[in-house]
Amino acid sequence: MKDIEVWKFIAKELELNKRAMLMVVVNSEGSSPGRVGFKMGVSLHGNQYGTIGGGNVEHTLYQESLYMLKNGYKETKIKKQIHNEEGGNESSGMICSGEQTILFYPLFESKLDLIDTIINSLNSYERKTLQFTPDDFIIVEDSLKANDCQFEVISPKEWSYKENIFRLTDITIFGAGHVCLELSETLSKLGFYIRVIDDREDFEIMKVNKYAHEKIVMSYEEVAERIVGDHDSYYVIMTHSHKGDGKVLHQLINKEFKYLGMLGSPPKVKEVYGELEKLGIDKEKLRKVHAPIGVPIKSKTVEEISISIAAELIKVRNEK
Repeated sequence: MKDIEVWKFIAKELELNKRAMLMVVVNSEGSSPGRVGFKMGVSLHGNQYGTIGGGNVEHTLYQESLYMLKNGYKETKIKKQIHNEEGGNESSGMICSGEQTILFYPLFESKLDLIDTIINSLNSYERKTLQFTPDDFIIVEDSLKANDCQFEVISPKEWSYKENIFRLTDITIFGAGHVCLELSETLSKLGFYIRVIDDREDFEIMKVNKYAHEKIVMSYEEVAERIVGDHDSYYVIMTHSHKGDGKVLHQLINKEFKYLGMLGSPPKVKEVYGELEKLGIDKEKLRKVHAPIGVPIKSKTVEEISISIAAELIKVRNEK
């Protein structure tokens, strides 16, 4: 579920009915169905958009949200739900284990300008940080990592929740061929900001890739100079030749990254690694590379390959 659609729903409800409820999962542990950042908007007339995890717990919290709206509640509140039979008053009635904390945040017409700013930022992939407190809901300057959320609670009346508005995962794919095109489409549905780099001018497959947010033509000799690298970045190498792959890998291996993977069969990977070792690249660094790339599901088609790669990327992203 894309956040922008939830915010658009809330903006429309504020324009029509002057108030709406935003529910946000601000903390999640174990096997809770609602993950941090999940959102649901609820209207005065009972319309809803988004999800905070589904199932009976979502229906119960939706009813509570609607009650608050219809009775003119203006105060925010946080509510913990424990998903087992030993949760006492905080038990959700579910048995999936884990727990989640939900923020109920009544919103009014006065916040329309801020919500418009949020929607515009999401449309333009501009990084901003939202902060919710019992007293206000604002944009703040902060240094949260790309996909971080931060929840701090002292008491039911003293807490703070922060999240980045632009929370797409940044990925750069080197090589704009058929696998890249299919992978771009798959990742476009999974919360990735997709950058495609290729060294071929007027490459038709790159032109038709409508899923990439950025498409850059440059020599692979420029990778070290133009790619900065950081601990939140994901890199996938799938150029049109093993020499191109080796050239890119050689320039990325000493940079920071969250994920670095290379497409290729075991013999190809072995050859590329051998060439890099001759150039002085340490074997320990090469062990950090996901190669052959993807979850081993005996992929044969480009569709299957893209799914195997996406699955591995999701696994890395979801690891703490």
